[in-house]
Amino acid sequence: MNFYSADFIFPICSAPLKDGIVVLDNAGIIIDVFENVTALNNTLQIQIEPSVIQKFHGILIPGFINSHCHLELSHLKGKINKHNKLTGFIKELIAVRSPSQSEEILDAIKSAEKSMLTEGIVAVGDISNTSITFPIKNESDLFYHTFIEVFDLSELNTEKTWSKAKELEKMLQYNHRNLKCSISPHAPYTVTPLLFQKINKVKASLITIHNQETESENTLFQTGTGDLKNFFELNGNNLSHIKANGRNSIQNYVPWLNFCNEIIFVHNTFSSDEDIRFTIKNVNKAWWCFCPNANIYIENTLPDIERISKATENILIGTDSLASNEQLSVLSEIKKITNKFPAITLQQLLTWSTFNGAQALKMENKLGTLEKGKKPGLVLIENVDLQNQKITEKSQSKRVI
Repeated sequence: MNFYSADFIFPICSAPLKDGIVVLDNAGIIIDVFENVTALNNTLQIQIEPSVIQKFHGILIPGFINSHCHLELSHLKGKINKHNKLTGFIKELIAVRSPSQSEEILDAIKSAEKSMLTEGIVAVGDISNTSITFPIKNESDLFYHTFIEVFDLSELNTEKTWSKAKELEKMLQYNHRNLKCSISPHAPYTVTPLLFQKINKVKASLITIHNQETESENTLFQTGTGDLKNFFELNGNNLSHIKANGRNSIQNYVPWLNFCNEIIFVHNTFSSDEDIRFTIKNVNKAWWCFCPNANIYIENTLPDIERISKATENILIGTDSLASNEQLSVLSEIKKITNKFPAITLQQLLTWSTFNGAQALKMENKLGTLEKGKKPGLVLIENVDLQNQKITEKSQSKRVI
């Protein structure tokens, strides 16, 4: 048995334990979590010497879940300008993204994955447009749910797009470790009704979609005008599949996904209260994933996370990609939220980034909480304001187990 203690243990499934103790076996499976040494000794009916317990200064939590990432874009770190709005970001991404599988790209992916492990991430909801990450995922110590991302812009391309996605799905199913996957739409403006229909007919248990990341997305569906419309027209796409009707984007496309059981909506920077209510009513289970560092990087604005958190508890944390972020660190995202929305508690933030992520990715039977029988990993967060239970700018996370 191995014994770990800290100033506070955050089991997530229960209240924080001051000077609590987590007991694990040699395989990293939790034997139990105890309030203190006395409770441990009484339960196990043995006398544990204090020297046997590894004591850390800070807080111990289960491993982080990164609910939204684009691992295959890791080679683009620092290659796209900041604060250039979504249309500017897409334009630069198209210009610098390489279709080849060079050693540079593979090395960047491996390095990014290693950094996630070091930071204490144990599972990832990862977007894939190609198979480049599949062999790496097969050898990884991280757990993945791969979202095979599709877009068509014209129904003339739908069959080809769908065929390619099914090929990627088949390739991933040969992966013995990380075969969880689902075909998912990129964004409401890049997916035609026909492609939405194909996705919907699968009746997937979980999909994801980039949602209301820019104000011009809503403008496009409301009036058929705006920056997105102009951008795509300049690039030869008239977006004829978009029928403006005065409603925000999410209220247009959610009915097309009525057979999908759970949906992770990513970004939600311009989601209104009405949008949230509409979606909760019309989706069996809606998850709201926030990637604040990417929102600042691209649009230089943040979603109103505090407002949305009052409407739903189904909130997740993601990092997006190194094309739109300087690091793949869930703790860094938590810092950004803490600075902007200090009323959001540490318990809430840790729940979103551990248990909620595990639930959404269907991994809660082994990850997400410090509970008997689980193997969620163990992460130390140092330099925490323990008195006020707040993450600080100096806080750092590292994997213990």
